[in-house]
Amino acid sequence: MVKQRLPKISLATVYRNLGLLADAGEIRRIELAGRQNRYDGDTSIHYHLRCRKCGAVEDLQMENPESLNRDLTKVLTGRISNVKVEFDGYCVDCYRELLNN
Repeated sequence: MVKQRLPKISLATVYRNLGLLADAGEIRRIELAGRQNRYDGDTSIHYHLRCRKCGAVEDLQMENPESLNRDLTKVLTGRISNVKVEFDGYCVDCYRELLNN
């Protein structure tokens, strides 16, 4: 997408700027175990599902995602500065394929 608009831009420049935007809170850095960082323009409290088969990362639509943060705050005496929850499973397409085999 960026290459189409700025054909001479380097990948290092893109990732450096994504990192700066994440540090500024403009986008969200998604750090997945054993995977390269991804970035999300949705900075609201929400969680992700990583597909075990194809590696896709999907937003999980939850009715009240901030309840996890609230519940954790009740049981901890310290302060939570960040919550990282990674759900591991199958995306719709891979799960459908798994059921059909």
